Amino acid sequence: MKTKMQKLTSAGGILASPVFALLSVATKSQAAAKLALRFDAENFRVMASSLGTPAENRFLVAQLLIAAKITARLNVRNGRILKGAISFSKSQLLQDVFCLIATSEKRSGFFVEVGVGNGTDLSNTYLLEKNFGWSGILVEPNTSYHSDIRSKRSAILDPRAATSRSGDVLTFEEMQDEGMHSRLAGTSTAAVASEVKKYQVETASLDSILDGHNAPDVVDYISIDTEGNEMDVLSGLSLKKRQVNIFTIEHNFEPGKIEKIKSFFGKHEYVPVFEDVSSFDLWLVHRSIASKLDIGEI
Repeated sequence: MKTKMQKLTSAGGILASPVFALLSVATKSQAAAKLALRFDAENFRVMASSLGTPAENRFLVAQLLIAAKITARLNVRNGRILKGAISFSKSQLLQDVFCLIATSEKRSGFFVEVGVGNGTDLSNTYLLEKNFGWSGILVEPNTSYHSDIRSKRSAILDPRAATSRSGDVLTFEEMQDEGMHSRLAGTSTAAVASEVKKYQVETASLDSILDGHNAPDVVDYISIDTEGNEMDVLSGLSLKKRQVNIFTIEHNFEPGKIEKIKSFFGKHEYVPVFEDVSSFDLWLVHRSIASKLDIGEI
């Protein structure tokens, strides 16, 4: 009889089969094709659930499933970018890998991450900074994360809360057991099973944050994940002052939010991409670079 670890290893192979199959098509790799043929084709997600896999394994499963979907629409070059970067990704939905594909593995780019957490776990910009030499601004009002961010990241930390305007003082709700779900008070109706620590934070618009830290005229990537006030954050950004090439914005399937985000960006020549992959996010690229993506859906 198989042990639990043997079952999990077998289940990993089952998931790997379609991933390697798609990679073999995208990169014309015979080695990937042979690996795909070695593995079974049963449903990994069902087995993983029945085995009660640890959270870190479920995270990997989710990433690989997203990679498989993305790879099916990539050209050979972009398929190789995904294949090379996925093992280093920190993002929950491979937002960092998507950014590398959209920028053709740009070196020394510039990012802004609004809602950073501890700067490492589930970070959309850690890979860009550490492996590709990007610089940028990390906007995070949760004081419990500031020490980790400063010790592990080189990017600038702005401890204010991004909103539509600067200079206000608002209440921040820090979730003690679910820190990644911390948020400005009143910006989300999502239930929280956690003790809440409340304190006052200063606000700043994205424009003032970018101006105050001498951001370049072209920002390659902005990630916004603030557990509820994403539209408020966007309203504090003028896309006439700077060009921003890529956005990933969490909507968490809140009623009407996807439509509001699309309406905002539709006025500024942005295109949503990979909507069947991005789940609780919306990924958008500026039309000036959309044609260069060659991802089969623009």
